[in-house]
Amino acid sequence: MQRSFPSLITRLMPTPSHSASGMSLILKSVYDLYSFQVIPVLGELIASDWKSYQYLVESIRNFPRQDDFVQMIQAAGFRMVTYNNLTYGVAAIHSGFKI
Repeated sequence: MQRSFPSLITRLMPTPSHSASGMSLILKSVYDLYSFQVIPVLGELIASDWKSYQYLVESIRNFPRQDDFVQMIQAAGFRMVTYNNLTYGVAAIHSGFKI
């Protein structure tokens, strides 16, 4: 399995023709399936709390895209705002300076 994993990642890596978030369509589909079908079920099984984990998934979905969030941070007075995508855009680290 370890030998095939890098080739799977290569096939799932984003290309410029994919969505603005930088996530390939295949990875997005897998992520959506996991988010809406697995995370709430695990929340129910482990913590007996489906609703909180469903809310978590929905709040992640409603969070602004990286470029939109950059504009929001800049509007709040931060400068030199940048971001780095993690896991092909599933998560991002934003940074900026406010002096």
